[in-house]
Amino acid sequence: MSEGSPRCEEQHFESALFQTFLSALRLLTCFFNSELPLERNVANLNFICLETNSPKTREIPRGRVNLRIKILRRLSLEEVKKRLHEHETAAGMSFSEFEKRFIERKVDIGLFGEYVEWANLLHAYEAYVEGGELDYMVEETLKIRSDELDKILNPKRLELLETISKFHVESINDVARKVRRNVKNVYHDLKLLEKRGLLHFRKVGKRNIIPETLIEEFSIAIQ
Repeated sequence: MSEGSPRCEEQHFESALFQTFLSALRLLTCFFNSELPLERNVANLNFICLETNSPKTREIPRGRVNLRIKILRRLSLEEVKKRLHEHETAAGMSFSEFEKRFIERKVDIGLFGEYVEWANLLHAYEAYVEGGELDYMVEETLKIRSDELDKILNPKRLELLETISKFHVESINDVARKVRRNVKNVYHDLKLLEKRGLLHFRKVGKRNIIPETLIEEFSIAIQ
């Protein structure tokens, strides 16, 4: 796919589910950017909108609609380590000491949520140390305006996520070859996706880094 292709051009992917979502995202982006007639798209918005507070869909102001994106994703090893450190720093003690005090009711019961999260993070990290696999999920909500959607998840970045999750990739150069894009532009998009927590880079050897997706589930709601 060439870098100069129009944003709303037809994409070709083998995954039917991804194709449906990509079409919906492209439709939503084009709709709010006034690239397609409003009457053609109103009915098609329903399958990606979980909820809407607007009584009349045709009265939604283009470019100024609030969107809520829910993302279910895995935490990277670095994120798990960081959160464990933050819990220990905030408590001023190790988890075992905190747990002991919590059971003895020497810690505010209002910290129950922090205790559960800390315990789950620690268990996930210990499982990783023992078995080499890290499995810790979080659900996060991102609130943005519709005119900002394309800056985060445009069709080309979604194609990168699809390619990385579906095919075995050996490097950033390999990803660029698979999507037929300039490696510099692919790297820029991958770094943005990493910043959003949608993927991470796994270092192999001294120089090679392999991008891996973290996202498991994705939904968009119009508010």
